[in-house]
Amino acid sequence: TELLISRGYLQTINIVFIDENLNVINTLLDKKWLISDIEIKPMSENLENIDTTYHHLCYLISFKDTNQDGKLNSDDNHDLYISDLDGSNLTQISHNVDIVDYSLDTKKSVIDIRYKERTDEREEYKKIKFAKYDLNTSSWMDYEELNNHLLELEKLLMTKPTN
Repeated sequence: TELLISRGYLQTINIVFIDENLNVINTLLDKKWLISDIEIKPMSENLENIDTTYHHLCYLISFKDTNQDGKLNSDDNHDLYISDLDGSNLTQISHNVDIVDYSLDTKKSVIDIRYKERTDEREEYKKIKFAKYDLNTSSWMDYEELNNHLLELEKLLMTKPTN
């Protein structure tokens, strides 16, 4: 499967999946959306070196003009989605969070995610949190212990030193 990406104003608006003969296999989206990020693992020209454990593509997609400026662009809220390598089975995996970054770990079958809660709080006060999405169980799981520990460390750093 090959990818053809159609771009509008340097933003990806859709992806066309083709075979080696340039026959269209699939189109990712069936309506106007904005894809602000795509994770595609590098493929080797040498067929012996292709990572056969990789079965998904990851995307950050915005489907609504959330800031109501009349444009669908990178200023709107984006959610994390995954699909099969041919673009089928597109699935939303994040809800009401702002993805900071993510990484697909094919050996563990998880997507490691850093995110912030999507709130009206000023950006500098939002805490970065950690989660994972398990591809085998299709479930989002916060790293509660890590997130709580980081919050406690931040509180400790904010306390005034005692003499």
